[in-house]
Amino acid sequence: MTDRRLTRAALALLLTAAALGMACDEPPSAEVIRAHIERAVPGARFEKEANIRLGRFSFALAKGVMRLVEPGDGEMGRAMSHIKKVHVAVYEVVALPEDAERLELPKGFEKNLAKEGWYPMVKTVEEDSQVVVFLREDADGTIRNLYLVELDAAELVVIDMAGRLDRMVAEFVAEDPDGFLSELGG
Repeated sequence: MTDRRLTRAALALLLTAAALGMACDEPPSAEVIRAHIERAVPGARFEKEANIRLGRFSFALAKGVMRLVEPGDGEMGRAMSHIKKVHVAVYEVVALPEDAERLELPKGFEKNLAKEGWYPMVKTVEEDSQVVVFLREDADGTIRNLYLVELDAAELVVIDMAGRLDRMVAEFVAEDPDGFLSELGG
């Protein structure tokens, strides 16, 4: 198989994975976002810098370690107990074309997430960066998922978090209401 055919086959697989990913409960993977941006901005290239996945077992282990390190501080442990999973992917920007006036997330990105019940909580667009934070609630109005995508000239960051995120935030607010609110404002 030639390099061109191999590239086309890989692209077809990515597009299929993207289509399937958008049809289920999960947001698009970091790899799908990266591939979309590389297609949308010819000459753009990203290289994976970090990929961290934490689940229930990882959080239980971290909670145990925190009890040993900070025995009197239960705030972080209580907050972490409401998280089921976190996936963080960071890509370094290796190449961007000089004529790329504005970095943008793929067309239709927000619309596709909205079809799956995600809604934008925060969106900032500046000349050299874009940050979008999406939330998803269950039928009872409980915040179950958070999905963040940040793109700038240096890196692409994708964070996918699931759990009882409303309870996690409530733990932080209950522990130090003024401190939590001042952190949000600052």
